[in-house]
Amino acid sequence: MEDARFFLQQANRCYQLAWQSFDLWVAQRLNLLGNEHRSKAREFYSEQTRLGAIQRNWATHTDK
Repeated sequence: MEDARFFLQQANRCYQLAWQSFDLWVAQRLNLLGNEHRSKAREFYSEQTRLGAIQRNWATHTDK
């Protein structure tokens, strides 16, 4: 299963390849793909944070 780190690594790789590309169209596409991966990482991280908060809240209420 992918996690936020995976998507961030993919985004960074896209940005590196875009920086090295001599073709403007290719560089733009790689930057867009990097942005998509970064967005997925952000979504994944926020979902994990939300689920963690729910689990902590549930654990707090069931310990009583």
